[in-house]
Amino acid sequence: MGRRKAYFEKELLAGLKILQDDHLPLARMKSSWAGALGQPQFLPSKFLAFAVDFDGDGKRDIWNSVPDTLASIANYLNKNGWQRGRDWGFEADVPASVSCALEGPDKGMKVSEWMARGVKRVKGRRFPAAEKNRKAFLLMPAGRFGPAFIATQNFYTLKTYNESDLYALFIGHLADRMGRNTPFIRNWAKFSGFSRRDVQKMQKRLEAKGYDVGGADGLVGFKTRTAIGKWQSRARRKPTCFPDTRLIRQIH
Repeated sequence: MGRRKAYFEKELLAGLKILQDDHLPLARMKSSWAGALGQPQFLPSKFLAFAVDFDGDGKRDIWNSVPDTLASIANYLNKNGWQRGRDWGFEADVPASVSCALEGPDKGMKVSEWMARGVKRVKGRRFPAAEKNRKAFLLMPAGRFGPAFIATQNFYTLKTYNESDLYALFIGHLADRMGRNTPFIRNWAKFSGFSRRDVQKMQKRLEAKGYDVGGADGLVGFKTRTAIGKWQSRARRKPTCFPDTRLIRQIH
């Protein structure tokens, strides 16, 4: 009866395969409401593809075994393109001359090219020399109202695990805090006065004008942010690439 029947039918069959292979009894096969399993929150198909038996007991137990859980996550990231020894990204100062509408995985350029446009790391830090000729991407999850980053391909590998920019950013930043305990420098603005429904209406209005917002779902993903920035530029407004109550009203 679900709206994604074809997708979850395959997951049900994968779940039955997990039981058939006797990885654990049915009574212990716990999931989230959406079917994500164990500590890594793998869907059943992801379990079959990426879970590993790292403690050598003959079972891939992502519910109770910490070695199996951590190794399965590492295996997932490795097989989805994680580049060892490379950071996920760097907090950066992005001058007004660099449009926030240049954000996204489809607008990457070499770190040296971002630098030539005036992008710098915060607090005088330097980009690693090995990064300068590698492709990287502008990431501005709150537009001009929060921290900005130059993200590497590893950031988008994290997004294969969860598609949310903020989820991937949280994971990358948590790893940084565990290693170097370096907080973000820029602060995040606080927004109120509009709902997800308001954002969805704005997205539909932008779509009607020919902008690609990545789907009118009420979430401010990078395509919505870049669409806002393009609309602001064409309206001869200073691009912020993020909605507030006034902007939503103006686009409506």
